[in-house]
Amino acid sequence: WNTYSFFITYASLDGYDPQNHTVKKSDFTQLDLWILAKVNLFVKEADSYYQDFQVFKFMKVATRLIDDISNWYVRRNRRRFWKSESDSDKTAAYYTLYTVLVKYIKVMSPIIPFLSEKIYQNLVVNTDKEAPSSIHLSNFPEFDESFSNDSLIHEVDTVINIVSLGRSARNKANIKIRQPLSEIVIHCDDQTKNEINRNKDQVLEELNLKGLRFVDKDSDLVTYSVKPNFAVLGQKLGKQMKNAILQIEQIPIPKVIEKIKHKSYVEIVILDETIRLTADDLTIVETPKDGFSVSSALSNIVGVNTNISEELMNEGVVRDLIRQVQNLRKDSDLKVEDRIKINLQCDEGIKMALAQNEAYFMSEVLALDLDYGVISLENKTSFKLNGNLIELSIQVKV
Repeated sequence: WNTYSFFITYASLDGYDPQNHTVKKSDFTQLDLWILAKVNLFVKEADSYYQDFQVFKFMKVATRLIDDISNWYVRRNRRRFWKSESDSDKTAAYYTLYTVLVKYIKVMSPIIPFLSEKIYQNLVVNTDKEAPSSIHLSNFPEFDESFSNDSLIHEVDTVINIVSLGRSARNKANIKIRQPLSEIVIHCDDQTKNEINRNKDQVLEELNLKGLRFVDKDSDLVTYSVKPNFAVLGQKLGKQMKNAILQIEQIPIPKVIEKIKHKSYVEIVILDETIRLTADDLTIVETPKDGFSVSSALSNIVGVNTNISEELMNEGVVRDLIRQVQNLRKDSDLKVEDRIKINLQCDEGIKMALAQNEAYFMSEVLALDLDYGVISLENKTSFKLNGNLIELSIQVKV
């Protein structure tokens, strides 16, 4: 519903009509083709699940797709919808999101009949007088081979997975996403490395980072230790736990890591009986190198540099201010396209941070004027940032 609301908000502002706009395939971006390929595959999978009456499995696929649409495609493409000029790039974005939404609700209509009908009436019936009067009278979407692209799906999904690990590493260090960091460091296989290199800018933007590099050895990011899972092994081995611990300590740690990461096992011998130890029986402890916070999954290890310079700290302050201004715009019922003027009453540290990042700040909040005088504009709020009280007021610039 949120993705649908996003679409109709901006489509209404721009007067987008899917019946009056044509798009060439050359106008599509990588992410357009990716999400069109994903929804195309979704149609194929849905048909199979429906025929086998496996709706419970299908719902997991549907949930993952809507997450890809809203939390990656829309979020990565917001500026294409926000920009003032209506060019072929913007039209391609509208066409893509419209197509994805319509196909998605048609596939989901047997499961969410009323919501899908409501969206269909607004998106389709209101714009296409020849369309069936109800979504439940529409044909089920067909798989389109021309939009099939498994390699692109794999590439973008890999990027999403690496970004997810990066966010996890940030969370472990308790560093919010608005605080820029100097670099992300990745240990991965060659295919992943190539895919990430082709999408480097997306990774840096998503994680608010300045640089990216790869390392050949996982030891450049983490050290490992292996411990028995006492709760599980204790039940299996009872009085033989001490013997098991001694044998586990003798197994080279790299061998254990390799086996467990590939869902294999290591073996020990207890009373002449070979015991296989799997990931459930062992606890692998990752200790990041100094100055890094790390997360891993399978063969991918991602670390973020947690050392924050004064310049990075100031940029983080400005991003916090942007969030406060955006919240005040929303609370004041301003239109998304309204240009504003801003008054701030704050300390010299905040002023310095803004001076270093003023163009970025003004662009993000659609501000035309920024003043530090002791005045108050029409809409105002106050809050603390890094322990300092800030008074913020805004109003529409006429």
